Amino acid sequence: DTLISIRQYKEGYDHGKWKFYHKNGQIETLGEFDMGKRIGKWKSYDNAGSIKSIINYKSGLRDGISESFWGNGKIFKSKALEHGV
Repeated sequence: DTLISIRQYKEGYDHGKWKFYHKNGQIETLGEFDMGKRIGKWKSYDNAGSIKSIINYKSGLRDGISESFWGNGKIFKSKALEHGV
């Protein structure tokens, strides 16, 4: 069996820290929910373990700086987002 994800729930809502995994066992996505809404930094990785993106959330909506990375870890795109856009 292959681990696909680790998830937490509270009162029927997505809640707490979540982890998703690639088929090879490397982490694919890390993030956190607060009563069904994404919060904080959500990080995505490729199947070799290199960072692909970091997206900030507040109350379930994208907020702040969003960054995408080349395979070598250098930023190729950075965008400031207004709350919810």
